[in-house]
Amino acid sequence: MHKISRNSFYDENIKRIDVLDNRFYFDKENPKIFYPSVTTILEAYPKGWALTQWHKSLGFNADIILQRAAIQGTNIHDAANKYVNGHPLEFGTMVDGKFVANYTFDEWEMICKFVEFWTEFKPTLIASEVTILSEHHKLGGTIDLIVQMPNSKGVWETWIIDTKSGNALYPSHELQVAAYATMWNEHNPDYFISRAGILHLNSLTRTKGKNGAIQGPGWQIKEYDRHYADAFKVFKHLRAVWDNENPTYEPKNYSLPGSFQLNVA
Repeated sequence: MHKISRNSFYDENIKRIDVLDNRFYFDKENPKIFYPSVTTILEAYPKGWALTQWHKSLGFNADIILQRAAIQGTNIHDAANKYVNGHPLEFGTMVDGKFVANYTFDEWEMICKFVEFWTEFKPTLIASEVTILSEHHKLGGTIDLIVQMPNSKGVWETWIIDTKSGNALYPSHELQVAAYATMWNEHNPDYFISRAGILHLNSLTRTKGKNGAIQGPGWQIKEYDRHYADAFKVFKHLRAVWDNENPTYEPKNYSLPGSFQLNVA
């Protein structure tokens, strides 16, 4: 069995490609119980007039752009996870005498911003890219970062940070990090979340932060005015809407044949 991408596999013995539905998580102790991911629930959030018009104006090209953005986000997340766990990162390598880039220029630029944040504020890593399940809320998700950093008074606080590389932040991002924080607290009372934020690696900031702001040129940590517990109350209303349309939690996995041959004899 060979992994093709994050959610697809190729079995060379039976020549079959299995594509797994990455919108759901399952409990390893009871693999027949599935929980929807936080991001799947957030698909029910209203897209807003501007985003709807953007989709209309681009037509099928919108799907292509979104797919490219998803690949870019995955590459940046993977690089950040490697970096915080002590693995080296290189923009490219030499293969058979030719330079081969490991990342696009835009990806590497945002990776550099992540490294700048980490170097400047020196957070202590608690966990990265951790998959978490909540039996109580029937949710699954993957948390980017749990870290500890001192505040302006020198008091160390536990942060949950979700990394974004898109052009803009949306209201649903606040609900996403709020859900992750709630799920984390359910299992990790010793590292109860004090603060929650989005590390935006494609922001319009031009200078380093002042008065305790965590930011630099082109990146910032966005905190929201309300506490994440209040934002999670909104998420639960959205969950009720999603549950109404999805009474059963069942992933839609499917398989494709891995080879063909026409018998012309």
